[in-house]
Amino acid sequence: LRVSVAGAIDAAGMIIHFADLKKIVTNKIVSRYDQTFLNDLEEYADMPATAENMVCHIFGVLERSLAPMDIRLKAVTLFETPTSWATMISDA
Repeated sequence: LRVSVAGAIDAAGMIIHFADLKKIVTNKIVSRYDQTFLNDLEEYADMPATAENMVCHIFGVLERSLAPMDIRLKAVTLFETPTSWATMISDA
């Protein structure tokens, strides 16, 4: 999973500390999907758990998590394999 963000650079020279971003991604996404049968998840009850559908859902979850910090989610890429992936890019 690759996550790209945008926002104001703070006094420490960062938009968000990478450790904080990793914690958000781990808590909101990785912990939910790891070792899980994806078709059993509520978000995929009415649609297949394809990389395209998953990246759209993940984008929404992360976008809502970052917004209160005035951080814009720019893109999320979900890799199926090293040569196959789906990307969602913000138009904002």
